[in-house]
Amino acid sequence: MAARPMILVAAPATVFNKLQGAFADRADLMNAETFDTAAQLLREPRLELFLLCYVFDDVRPYRILNHLGAQDLPEVTTVLVRALPVPLRESEKDVEEAYRQLGVSLFVNLSDDERLHGHPAVERFAERMLTLISAARRRAGPAAALG
Repeated sequence: MAARPMILVAAPATVFNKLQGAFADRADLMNAETFDTAAQLLREPRLELFLLCYVFDDVRPYRILNHLGAQDLPEVTTVLVRALPVPLRESEKDVEEAYRQLGVSLFVNLSDDERLHGHPAVERFAERMLTLISAARRRAGPAAALG
């Protein structure tokens, strides 16, 4: 049986708490509210997904991505999440493309989804992330599923 996935959430506590409830007992979540904590937790060997909130590090999520790219760390799927209603200077497509070049696999506007659909949007987000992890495990083969 596969171990529960380990997910790092680099976000304010309010976002972490919301996501923690959505993932319930289906994943182990770690929270990083500061750059230093995130840099340390990115070394966790079981880490399978890095959820990076757009407002992390005073709306400088690129800083931890640059750090991640400069370190000798295992590759981890990274998702940039707009979980709070902060204005974007560029279009979402421009943001997605700019961050893709820094290693982000996906950009999700959870804030707008939640505004439009309420709490079910957060539940759908959690399901989508767990599906992403399952797909990565299948690509990695049987050893990855053992945890």
